[in-house]
Amino acid sequence: MDIRIDRESEVPIHEQVAAQIIFLIGTGRWTPGADLPSVRALSQRLGVHRNTITQAYDDLILKLLVEKRAGRRLTVRGGGAKRVPRNRDLDDLLDSMILEAGRLGCTLQQLHNRLRERLLAAPADHLLALSGDQGMRALFLNELRQRFRCPVEACTPDELVASPEKGIGALVVTPSGHIPKIQGALTPGHSPVQITYSAADALIEEVRRLQKPSLIGIISISDFFLGMARGLLAGAVGKRHSMRTYLMTGSRPATPGAADLVFCDSVTYPVVRPRYKPGVVFEYRVISPASLEQISSALATAS
Repeated sequence: MDIRIDRESEVPIHEQVAAQIIFLIGTGRWTPGADLPSVRALSQRLGVHRNTITQAYDDLILKLLVEKRAGRRLTVRGGGAKRVPRNRDLDDLLDSMILEAGRLGCTLQQLHNRLRERLLAAPADHLLALSGDQGMRALFLNELRQRFRCPVEACTPDELVASPEKGIGALVVTPSGHIPKIQGALTPGHSPVQITYSAADALIEEVRRLQKPSLIGIISISDFFLGMARGLLAGAVGKRHSMRTYLMTGSRPATPGAADLVFCDSVTYPVVRPRYKPGVVFEYRVISPASLEQISSALATAS
């Protein structure tokens, strides 16, 4: 288990715990189906009150990643897409001649439904990134467009569920927590590729190298990114250093101030880097190299 807390940090303990669990799931170190520690076990291990762990487990973001099964502890969500039953008679009819459908007694609605299913089952020619956080969708778009030449789009999991046609011709890429929700919107042969987050060890080590009390800035276009970063860096920052977060989006984007060490996402990094002296600003790219390779392999297989 890799959860650590700092009692002297300005970040509440329940936020530290929640952020680190989210990161462990997002990086794939806690895999789908794995049980989370019981409230009692984790509270004893960390030496904190049970209510603190309960509050962390009740985190709204965390609820997208875990589920409660009868007679079991909280479990990491995940799993492959469910297979949708296919009507072989209509498949044969479409394969032979669509124009003969009327003569054989098929309605226009039946033809429409079957054509839609066939389009959904077509090989992927673009990427569709999913996230419930607007900023994370923008980060996914930025990083995927830099890596791949094919078109890249993004939407929320709820939008895909409500309009499965958004998945036509798309290779869906998403963090594991959204997979159960979108299962019914996917067709056979179009399993989503799970996005795992990049490791943050190097960034944490940069904080630990600081020789004197310092101010650390975290800059992003995503509230989710800022919250996760605060929780992950809390242990290294402790009471010796200070953290400030800046959300650079919306009607009133924040203006980053002075800092001894700055961490940015892939969108804000090229904007922020010139404002500070060399060696101060570090970029964190959300999508792990392993995920990018998996997406590349899936696209190559589909083509």
